[in-house]
Amino acid sequence: NENKQFINSLILDLKRNGLHKENFLKISKKAIEIEQIKTKMSEQLLVANSTTIKLEPNETEGLPAHMLEKNTKSGLSISIASDLQGVFKFAKQSPVRKKFYLAANKRGQINEKDFKAYLQLSQEYASMLGFENFTEYALSDRMVQNKQNFFKLQKQIEIPLKEQFKKDLELLKNEFTITNLQPWDISYYSSLYSKKYFNIDPLEIRQYF
Repeated sequence: NENKQFINSLILDLKRNGLHKENFLKISKKAIEIEQIKTKMSEQLLVANSTTIKLEPNETEGLPAHMLEKNTKSGLSISIASDLQGVFKFAKQSPVRKKFYLAANKRGQINEKDFKAYLQLSQEYASMLGFENFTEYALSDRMVQNKQNFFKLQKQIEIPLKEQFKKDLELLKNEFTITNLQPWDISYYSSLYSKKYFNIDPLEIRQYF
């Protein structure tokens, strides 16, 4: 059974690479184009991730020592990528957390044009291999197998998660007397709640990772 599984998996991989197609060389060239644009997007995202945001002295309240150590004569500059969760969990001022939240969610804009090209190339690649669309191609070697099963599974997971998320939000609102809990505030108040009721301190845990 193990050998059969391995052979079937190997055959599927070869088919997903177009080895059984007469236009295999064209398919291979398309695959190379896709990999090239993926590499380009990764490099551009690395640049976006290295962006820093400068905080004024009155905006650093609550930040832990390991983040404040980056303070220089020109001020404190915090990296979006490496310091994001620290800002969310510890920065006491909501506008500061919002600033990082918006900046973090705009990082992908640097890849907007290339991503559209990537989607087009992916669709062309899937069609050359005989798939209806790239979604069907992407799921063909996954346990879920097709998009119908995927959406069915997604709904099974999504509905109870949304219900629990609403309960958790109400819990935080009631605990900290908050009328409107924004996305950039959730980690901050969750950390306060965990420390108060479960004795979980992110800074204590941090030293082990």
